[in-house]
Amino acid sequence: MHEVEAQLGTVNSPALEISMLTLRRHEKDFILRGDPKYVEKHAAEITNFAKLLGADAGLSSADKATLATTIASYDNDFKGYSAGALKAVGLETELQALCTGMAPLVDELQDYAVSLRKAAIAKGVEVRNSTFLTALVVVAGLSVLVGAISWLLGRSLSKPLIGMKQYMQNLTNGDYSREVPYAERGDEIGEMARSVAHFRQTAIERNASREQVERARGEKEQMDAATAAGRARDEAERAHVIENLTIGLERLSAGDLTYRIRDAFAPEYEKLRTEFNSSIHALGATLGEISAG
Repeated sequence: MHEVEAQLGTVNSPALEISMLTLRRHEKDFILRGDPKYVEKHAAEITNFAKLLGADAGLSSADKATLATTIASYDNDFKGYSAGALKAVGLETELQALCTGMAPLVDELQDYAVSLRKAAIAKGVEVRNSTFLTALVVVAGLSVLVGAISWLLGRSLSKPLIGMKQYMQNLTNGDYSREVPYAERGDEIGEMARSVAHFRQTAIERNASREQVERARGEKEQMDAATAAGRARDEAERAHVIENLTIGLERLSAGDLTYRIRDAFAPEYEKLRTEFNSSIHALGATLGEISAG
């Protein structure tokens, strides 16, 4: 997304800028809420961006091609991330449903154990070694199992999901300095993390490419500025030469043979000044001899 923003910053297209901001909002909403409706909105806005790009008469074909390639790559990266995130959320939901589904079974076993105990007491039977104790052990074991599953769920899924959301928020803010967490996992969270890692690497490469282009552009601008300054300096030096020669010729045409160009010329024109002054001096000497004869 930052690459798209950078490219749009070099052109004038308010409609595309608004569409880009809309994409960014849907992306952030999905990262923060995990709601699939924002993925659908994001996809719809990608289609809108493509239509606006094709219809924009103010952009060159090269600019359109560059933006189309960049937005397509960004869209693929977002699809990979969102698909992985939704899979992880689905797995979390399934495990939560499993725990919820086991709760009635535990309740039934508890009720069964209580009924056995009541029956044993009614018959005056000792319950220390009765089936009641066995049932209690089973109930306790299942309760521990449900608790363990809930604990594992919170530790193995909820924490990584929160971590991935925080990490994606950092990426959205332009921080690509840290490696993507959980990419080594073999489950849906790992799949999501690897998609994010690809997104991050692509963004880093694009940022590096953009910085290289900007450096090259900056160097060219400096060279152009230096060339323009040199051209202006040359024009000023030529104007100085022409102005002094014009004054000298005017003085000469008025019969003033004492005039000399005193201001120094640029090195490449200095010979012209010297020869002009020498010519006037020689002309004055010749005319003086004629007058004396």
